Amino acid sequence: MAKSISPVPLLRSSRLNVVILLFSVNLILFSHRSKIFPISIPDDLNAENVTLVEKNPVELYFTNYFLYGYMSSALIAGILSNKIGSKWLIGLSVFGSSSAFLATPFIEQLAENKLYLIGLRFILGICQGLALPSILTMAAFWFPKKERTCLMGVVLFGVQLGSIVLTETSSNDSTWLSQIPIVTYVFSAIGFAWFFVWSLFAHSTVEGDTLISKEEYYYINDQIQFKPDDEVTKFIPWKHIFLSGSAWVLIFIHCLATFSNYIIIGLLPNLLKKLFTIPHSITQFIPFIALFILFLFMLIFGFLADFFIAKKMMSTTNCRKIWVLLAFTGTASLLVAISFLKEDNGYLAFLFFVIGLGLSGLQYTSIITSYLDIASTFGGIVFGIGESICCLILICTPFLIKLLAPNDTRKEWNRVFWIVSGTLCFGALVFTLLFDGHIKSWAYTSTKKMKTKKKENTEKKLSLITEEETENI
Repeated sequence: MAKSISPVPLLRSSRLNVVILLFSVNLILFSHRSKIFPISIPDDLNAENVTLVEKNPVELYFTNYFLYGYMSSALIAGILSNKIGSKWLIGLSVFGSSSAFLATPFIEQLAENKLYLIGLRFILGICQGLALPSILTMAAFWFPKKERTCLMGVVLFGVQLGSIVLTETSSNDSTWLSQIPIVTYVFSAIGFAWFFVWSLFAHSTVEGDTLISKEEYYYINDQIQFKPDDEVTKFIPWKHIFLSGSAWVLIFIHCLATFSNYIIIGLLPNLLKKLFTIPHSITQFIPFIALFILFLFMLIFGFLADFFIAKKMMSTTNCRKIWVLLAFTGTASLLVAISFLKEDNGYLAFLFFVIGLGLSGLQYTSIITSYLDIASTFGGIVFGIGESICCLILICTPFLIKLLAPNDTRKEWNRVFWIVSGTLCFGALVFTLLFDGHIKSWAYTSTKKMKTKKKENTEKKLSLITEEETENI
């Protein structure tokens, strides 16, 4: 019996350095999405009767071009990170994003033709689309299965923290953050400094890290149970990926999570101020309370997921199903509850929002980590497909919301809440019934070997049948 390898503490480990670096990637990239310098947009979007959807911090008119760029590079990033490694793709993402962000105020001031700004947004989207699929591929080589959910939660928290920076620096209530040009230079400089550190210390796999201890090296390799053989790394099993039911269920639920997060994180904070009577002393702290609750839920439920799976108290599949079921049905219930509240129930509406926000962090961690569960190092590719479809969802959602709530009335938004709630409940049902979180054979065995194995099994069955028939004679 093989001797089990003891876990290596996370503190002062090489994988902790990887977590911190990947966390900072998301923090930097999402803070670069901030529109610190107001961009001139068509008059019809600047009209006084513009709806709440169109008052989103990053204007709808330019966000779509960012998403087009993001969509065009997400799948390519998943493919390339599997072929050449994640290190330089992630580095290029941050360096390119920092460069585009730094150029924004100059293009805004000098360019009379706004097509230059549109092009800059598109380039920014291309650069940022390289990051998350590459991060998932890198996580497949670095994060032990027993720690995967919690570590991915910390990494993905950078997205939420960067979003808060985005909201604060884009807010009309901001003071020096929205007025002083040096802020753009500082955020860009942070990105360039990070790129320098990343170039020196980051490695796509544990094999490339010369500073990692032998104990941690063997521990990580022991925990990464399914590594693709040489033939798999040469040929991506596209047929099996596109025919995988679990992959498409995961992509479907990923799209629903993106849709609900647009409502919960993107619109609901401003809706609370509009639809309910909430003191300004509370509303001014919404971003910081949101930050704390998200971090708390992602960390606690990530740790619990890893604990239950490691102790075999739950299978990976059941754990993911329960977490998503709690998140989706819980969020749906809270949205329905908010629709029944009166205008003077502001405190209760705020409480429901905070809980719903925490649950969104729970679902985010579970869904993203599930790509690694079923596809291992091909998780970045499957995630790239999902992210591309999610970009289409984000492009279409504002127009859908505008159709459902053209006048921003309470009745219209209640209808939106009910539709979103019904969609989430349906998604939770589909995920619970159809998702299988076990790693797929195509993720670590080549197609040729799969066919050979299948042929051997068939021949074995035939020989057994022949033997039984001979005995009967």
